Amino acid sequence: MIIKSISSLSVVVILSFAHVACCLMPLFAIASGSVPYFYALKPYVALFTGMQLFMVLFIGIRLALAFVGRARFHTQLEKVSYQIGMMVAVTAVVIGHFEPFKTENQKIAEQQFQFFKSHRSLHLDIAGSYDSELLRSDISKIRGIRSSRIPDEQNTFSITYQIDLISKAQVLHILRQNGYDVTIQE
Repeated sequence: MIIKSISSLSVVVILSFAHVACCLMPLFAIASGSVPYFYALKPYVALFTGMQLFMVLFIGIRLALAFVGRARFHTQLEKVSYQIGMMVAVTAVVIGHFEPFKTENQKIAEQQFQFFKSHRSLHLDIAGSYDSELLRSDISKIRGIRSSRIPDEQNTFSITYQIDLISKAQVLHILRQNGYDVTIQE
């Protein structure tokens, strides 16, 4: 009898810790992505997300089986606790995925990453004489060019372009069509 009590008690303790982890893991996953003090947990976000998804799946199957009639809850309180647990777990998965609680530095870093991902810089040599104002005007007419640095008395200049709007070859082709003898500076 004592062995049965000890084994059932250990199962109850393990399940209680699992239930607490079910409620705390979403909070840790949310906190690790948004609160600076939880950055130590950042490498484990995938683990927390996996545990969240497992809990959503487990609770969802349990609720679906109870709804179909194949499983029953012991009390109405147990059923309500599962429904609340499902809402918490789904909310945490959604919040963890979309990360609405980003700090300002995280938002700025994400914007900078998107800028570097979609823009390239091109350094060009130009042969012969040219009017720098006319060159600036011709470059500003090209769709996809973000900025250019054209010094007045040098034969090199730089441009920044969006790779989804124009390619390096297209930039060279347009400038050569306008009468400029340009080459890529290596």
